[in-house]
Amino acid sequence: MATFLVHCLVTLGIAGSIAANGSSTSPDREATRVTVKGDVELSPVEAMRSAEAALRSALWERFGDDWALRRAFYVPADRLPAELRSWLQREVSRRGTLVPTPIETLETSEGRGYRQAFVVDFASREVRELRRRGSSFVHAVNERFAWRFASMALVWVVLGILGFGVDRATRGWLTGRIAVASLAIGSISTWLLIP
Repeated sequence: MATFLVHCLVTLGIAGSIAANGSSTSPDREATRVTVKGDVELSPVEAMRSAEAALRSALWERFGDDWALRRAFYVPADRLPAELRSWLQREVSRRGTLVPTPIETLETSEGRGYRQAFVVDFASREVRELRRRGSSFVHAVNERFAWRFASMALVWVVLGILGFGVDRATRGWLTGRIAVASLAIGSISTWLLIP
């Protein structure tokens, strides 16, 4: 019995050490401090834009899947990434949380080149706050689409109730006109409200 207990403890210890050492997802997920460099450009402004694009790509690669999982079923799958990318572009261009390194001047065969970089610490408070704001943005997108779909449904219900009420009040004299007017109003309101 004691031997069986010792074997179980050793097996659990080995399995625990393998899980602790070998359960990482990928090497780039482990790195918390990453230098994101833009391309070498011919002007400092282009170098800044290139570094911001590289930073957006790095943030999207790191957090995009987590944000996309928070999408509600009624939000179109292609709309959320587009809205998230434009939000991320605004966040990065504001430079409220992520500050770039000074622009590096390089001598190339074609003349002077410029490159800018961001040093991003994914474990920092600023980046965690950016990730939280992204989740809040996805929640706001979900709510906006929910209100639009609810508004469309409400318009069609109200048009149906009003149409049947007027049709009943006129005893069927205006049935065709009521149906055409309801369809026209419903179609226009749906076209205006559709996401």
